Amino acid sequence: MYNLACARPLAKALRAAAPVKRSAVQQRRCLSIHEYRSAALLESYGIGVPKGGVATNAAEAEKVAKSIGGDDAVIKAQVLAGGRGKGTFDNGFKGGVRVVYSPREASILADQMIGHKLITKQTGAAGRLCNAVFIVERNCLVNGAGLAMATMDIIKLNGGTPANFLDVSGGATPEAIRQAFDLITSDPKVTAIFVNIFGGIVRCDAIAKGLIQVVEQMNLKTPVIARLQGTNMEAAHKLLNDSGLKIFSIDDLQAAAEKSVQFSKVVKMARDIDVGVEFTLGI
Repeated sequence: MYNLACARPLAKALRAAAPVKRSAVQQRRCLSIHEYRSAALLESYGIGVPKGGVATNAAEAEKVAKSIGGDDAVIKAQVLAGGRGKGTFDNGFKGGVRVVYSPREASILADQMIGHKLITKQTGAAGRLCNAVFIVERNCLVNGAGLAMATMDIIKLNGGTPANFLDVSGGATPEAIRQAFDLITSDPKVTAIFVNIFGGIVRCDAIAKGLIQVVEQMNLKTPVIARLQGTNMEAAHKLLNDSGLKIFSIDDLQAAAEKSVQFSKVVKMARDIDVGVEFTLGI
């Protein structure tokens, strides 16, 4: 009895000292949540996100689109996979991310998405079931998603509504700028173009030359507000302001955003009453 009692504490100590045998396979924990949940989480911490809402049926989609207001919105299939915009549903409907121009159209497209499997490069042939859609306001030619988000935020803070988000990444070449402007100006509701680029990989003066070339080639009438920061920014500023074109170079982000919104309002008013308008900027 005595020996057994003494052995128990010893065995306990040996077990405590022995290394714990762990699995050779390391566990991975990943957080993957739908876009509308991510937006709600960001908004709960005071971070600005586009106005929108989630819908689980066609009637809800129409209601959300009405609440957003404006002339258009974007409807996005809530499926945990990349490549949704180029995906195809099992009913043959193409595109899991679409622009809609009325609440009724939002309802029709939601009906094509909800309850059907979206097939993308990431899902494989089996696809993934879409149980909900996220409808948001359609939201600036920029390089870098962070800079794009900041640009949209400051335009909103100045009373404007971004009509288009276009990221040219590190390739702000004349060809890329031309393609970007072609896309942007294809929307007749665009009344001003705010170019906000950090010139790191591509020098600011090279970007400025590309902008001038494209605006001249397109005979662009829409005012362009350019904020180019980084390498050779002073040379870029001079090139743009000496070009004689409707390109206004402004270094300060707040001032550039404010002028973009003001230009947009003036152009819209002029279009509404069908008159021409010319701009000069005393800077």
